[in-house]
Amino acid sequence: MKTKLLLSFAFALLFGTTNYAQQKSNNDIKKLISSYKKDIRGPYYRIKWYCKDGSVRDSKDPCPDSIGGGIQHASFKESALDLRKTNHLFFGEILASLNNQDFLDSENNYSRLKQYQLGKYLASIDDGWVLKKGQYYRGSVQSEDEEAWGKQFFETVLKDDSFVNNNYYLVRQALKDIPHNGDSNIAQQMRSESKVLAEEIPEFMDIRIKIHGNPEKTDIYLVESFIKKNASKIDSKEKKIFDKLLQTMQEFYAPLNYKTIANEISKIKDKNNVLSSLNDFLNEDKSNLSAKDIVIKITENLDFLRYNITLFNNSKDRLALLDLTNQLEKILLIETQKWQPATLEETILKTQTLTCASYATGLVEAWEFDLIKPIYATTLLNDKITLKDLNSLVTSARRVVEWSTSLVKANYQETVNKYADFESFAYGFIDDRIRNSVTLNLGETVSKLNTFASDISNVNNNVMNISNQGAIRGLNPGYAFGKLIVVDGNPENIEVNTNNIYIFQKPPSDLKPVAGIMTVSEGNLVSHVQLLARNLGIPNAALSSDNLKSLEKYANKNVFYAVSNKGNVILKLENDMSDEEQKLFNKKERTKNMITVPTDKLRLDVSKIINMKDVKASDSGILCGPKAANLGELKNLFPNKVVDGIIIPFGVFKSHMNKEMPSKNKTYWQFLNETFNRATQLKKENVTEDEIEKFVIASLKELHTAILNIDLDASFIKDLKSNFSSVFGDNLGNVPVFFKK
Repeated sequence: MKTKLLLSFAFALLFGTTNYAQQKSNNDIKKLISSYKKDIRGPYYRIKWYCKDGSVRDSKDPCPDSIGGGIQHASFKESALDLRKTNHLFFGEILASLNNQDFLDSENNYSRLKQYQLGKYLASIDDGWVLKKGQYYRGSVQSEDEEAWGKQFFETVLKDDSFVNNNYYLVRQALKDIPHNGDSNIAQQMRSESKVLAEEIPEFMDIRIKIHGNPEKTDIYLVESFIKKNASKIDSKEKKIFDKLLQTMQEFYAPLNYKTIANEISKIKDKNNVLSSLNDFLNEDKSNLSAKDIVIKITENLDFLRYNITLFNNSKDRLALLDLTNQLEKILLIETQKWQPATLEETILKTQTLTCASYATGLVEAWEFDLIKPIYATTLLNDKITLKDLNSLVTSARRVVEWSTSLVKANYQETVNKYADFESFAYGFIDDRIRNSVTLNLGETVSKLNTFASDISNVNNNVMNISNQGAIRGLNPGYAFGKLIVVDGNPENIEVNTNNIYIFQKPPSDLKPVAGIMTVSEGNLVSHVQLLARNLGIPNAALSSDNLKSLEKYANKNVFYAVSNKGNVILKLENDMSDEEQKLFNKKERTKNMITVPTDKLRLDVSKIINMKDVKASDSGILCGPKAANLGELKNLFPNKVVDGIIIPFGVFKSHMNKEMPSKNKTYWQFLNETFNRATQLKKENVTEDEIEKFVIASLKELHTAILNIDLDASFIKDLKSNFSSVFGDNLGNVPVFFKK
């Protein structure tokens, strides 16, 4: 379905989101998680039989063959089931017996699937998480049934071409988390060996249950630790079985080699001869191939597989191929680290290759890749490169890194934010995904390319002597002095101080003016943060996640921060400031490199909805804001590439602000102006800036609350409904729209 766009001046009052009745509070959920961690069954209640006819029986009452038999696993406590109804949260998910579409949860942006992935991550870093003790609950989860379910799930959903093409990254990530490869002889051997040991040594039973029900590579460490802890109790016979078990586990978890991949390829029906190049690569002698050669060849094949995946009509073949892309990616990541370019040309080639790999693994959309490809091709065809072209190439490569990280966040940020409200460990999930992708090495390579360009153009950063400073770039010039605050987690609950300098992984949705800003996730020139910075003369720069983590040790220290017009970035401790830099702050004032608003040009008489295609960039600051105006310009330039949209102009806002504010005997507009007039008067009376700020914030909060309850004009509602229907082709409420303020 084509996405629609609705642009507004201030707030959304007409559109709601899915709500779940009587939602549990975050504190309630935290208490629930804590109780599950202490419970020997976690969120599970007791073992049940789940029959083919949909009935559920007690553990001692198996499903009869006459109704098709069934499978056995744990049921859930009422508290866990209630949490699904009230908050749409699924803890300790068991896949067997689930309905495919219920688990896919497409109507909630695949939330349940993503929660399963996040739950697996939390379990891996927090000793089982809600299953800290429950992971040893015997019979709660049967790995054979989980794998059988996963296999049929993928073979079902992969039949849909649109789902595969539109969710290529999500599909490949899900394959890494959802068991589906089927039972191998090695897996059976691993379970049988652990069973024998558990019968001989009762203390080993918990680990045996873990290997049987929820096998993971970290189980190797559990076994090794058990051997070390109980060495004095283990006899020679048992020691041999332990050694055999460890050998089996190492084999089971060893990465697939080329021969294994070639064997898998041979099982796939390749009517279109799509796999000939891949077969050639898998079967050739690689002893003389460099890491560079292997990376290029794997990338080419991954690229080809993504482009042609839907040519394979059989969903089983698609599943096998997508599994193979994950195996090839593992090899790619290893070999990429080994490829160390010796020249500028080779560094550009590696950047180009990893950009292609970003597309091939689903991190970049096809249209984004198509925009970037010609830039690399033109550069590598020429014998020489100008500094201008090199800087342009670096800018394009940076975009790929930003697009890649943004795609991961677009897929998982909503789910992570939901969990982060009650589980801080959730924040690490996105970083973990990014670090286990080609994006990490692409970022490092782009940083080296940028360093080369900076050395030539004499544009260098000086940021606390951290590594990979080439990833840092100035967006808005200015300078500031203040306490450095580094925010790697959820920024929404951070109390922002106007005198501080902030480094955000992701800035808060409603960031107020501060002394200086650096962000990981808003590194483009028309982002919310950048527009704020430009309007108020705030120095602003973009940096990488690694840069942010390197700067965490300087948090809460006073620093000097400056961004030049050329994009140089300086960040140094107070004690390292030069005399010239210190003199800048003898007078307490911020640099005045601001964008002023030409109020005399505002068209407040226009109070009707505007079709976005009728607006140009020149209307910015006159009829509407810059984002709406620029989108209108793009709509005119690329009518078939930019979605339809409608714009609510400034005039509508002003007409509503002229209404009388309840219980104030004045209009909203008068209240707003009086607030700022009073702030000016307080400044003249030498009231402290902190006190003035508290007054302004309190007044604006009162205004904001009042605006949320404002009665919209009947004529405006009628106009909105009419234009909505005209532009989007259906009535208000029947068409999904993206609402941007």
